[in-house]
Amino acid sequence: MWSLESPQLYTLKSSVKSGDEIVDETETPFGIRTAVFDVNKGFFLDGVSTKLKGVCIHHDAGSLGAAVPDKVLERRLRLLKEIGVNAIRTSHNPPDPELLNLCDQLGFLVMDESLDEFTPGKNKWVTGWNNGVPGHFGYSEMFDQWAVTDVSDMVRRDRNHPSIILWSIGNEVDYANDPFSDPALGENYRPENPPATDLLKCAAPLVAAVKSLDRTRPVTAALANIQMSDAVGLPELLDAVGYNYQEARYAADHVKFPKRIIYGSENGQQYAAWEAVETNDFISGQFLWTGIDYLGEANTWPNRANGAGLLDLCGFKKPIGWFRQSLWSDKPMVYLCVPGAPLNRRFNAAEHWNWPSNTIVNVACYANCPEVTLTLNGKIIGTKKSSEAVDGVLNWQVPFEPGTLKAVGRVNGQDVCEFVLQTAGAPSRVELFPDTTQLHADGKDVCHVEFRIVDDNGVRVPDADAEVKFELNGPAKILGLGNGDLSNSENCQGDTHRAFHGCGLAILQTTTMPGSIVLQAKAPGLQPASVILQSR
Repeated sequence: MWSLESPQLYTLKSSVKSGDEIVDETETPFGIRTAVFDVNKGFFLDGVSTKLKGVCIHHDAGSLGAAVPDKVLERRLRLLKEIGVNAIRTSHNPPDPELLNLCDQLGFLVMDESLDEFTPGKNKWVTGWNNGVPGHFGYSEMFDQWAVTDVSDMVRRDRNHPSIILWSIGNEVDYANDPFSDPALGENYRPENPPATDLLKCAAPLVAAVKSLDRTRPVTAALANIQMSDAVGLPELLDAVGYNYQEARYAADHVKFPKRIIYGSENGQQYAAWEAVETNDFISGQFLWTGIDYLGEANTWPNRANGAGLLDLCGFKKPIGWFRQSLWSDKPMVYLCVPGAPLNRRFNAAEHWNWPSNTIVNVACYANCPEVTLTLNGKIIGTKKSSEAVDGVLNWQVPFEPGTLKAVGRVNGQDVCEFVLQTAGAPSRVELFPDTTQLHADGKDVCHVEFRIVDDNGVRVPDADAEVKFELNGPAKILGLGNGDLSNSENCQGDTHRAFHGCGLAILQTTTMPGSIVLQAKAPGLQPASVILQSR
């Protein structure tokens, strides 16, 4: 059976013959599994109760834009898997087929999504969300002619993927007054807008198209305003109803609509949003917004990307990614950081131990172990049990002194994991960390090379932003450079890029020629670094 832990795949070979001659053939990978949504008990994969620990992802990959090699997708998915993610929502369009292939191979469940609007279209904000005069051109201009065809093509193309468990016909198509409205909105009702009953006219043909091609999977939509959608009967067209940021409605709606399958189709990172899943058997899971930072949906220039992800634009794990790992991963882990803004303490946090003298530092610890001990330069600060966590976080107030801050996680009294923050000195050198040194000379293979600015002891310097220049020799090219900074506007396809918080990422791609590849990195006033790769 195909499962999350053991995604067993088989291959069906189909041949067309004319007499004894094979005139065409193809191979189709597939997996065998059962996927069932129960209205009271949630989701079951192969008969096993399974919470959907999902994330929404967009199609871009930071410095590479929308042209993303398979190896880049694979690295990002493996990092999400490490966090404990087991489900992907392809927001808000049919994905690259290679993403689905990788989900099949690595063991992810998928909500395959088609459209972000019906017709008329949503507002497209250029100068800022709800700011200025919006545009309206978009898919809505082609909806009547192409929507049924496009949704049908998505199902035909993707229906042999065992990873797919839901077909989504739309995202937030019921967003209040964007454009549809209904008296159910009360004082926010705008009678001059298209009536919300038109949602049914748009959705019904799409649901019918999906069911004509695949009756084995539920049809769903990610709904933004359940109140309005209920008033016109949109959820009744769906097999499973996605709630976007409406956890407060779960319990009452489960009673009011006892036959409705409810899950979180788009959710914030707040601990309470996960508690609403964990403590209610009838909620199948959630999809966080988002798994990875993505280009667009940004604020004022030079901000160019959205920073809601567990991973940044480079695919580096952010503090909020570590926090989610403490909630979702079964592998013992512990992590330390120093929260930033008081109202956003988990999302804006610093992973370093460089602070002013004579200050008291609030240290946050994310762990999935029953017990954690914190030490500073070998002296015990304290030991706390998981039951003492507030909203999933252990906290200590620590008088700062330079050195080594260390957390050790314990299970049954045994040390099982640790995490260390060390005080960094002045920048000394550049270091390179490739994710592989052996590549294929196929013109497609990729190596991710993290570059760091470190001190004499190899500790990353958290405020280092040196400009690093790369020299590449051999059968490869620099595909992209980045550093995860949402407001960085440097050329991502050049040979020079600044570090951000002391690090960044260079992505190399092979040519079709074999040979040695040498990457050198230099920065003013720092010792250079080099790495040798082999392409065969």
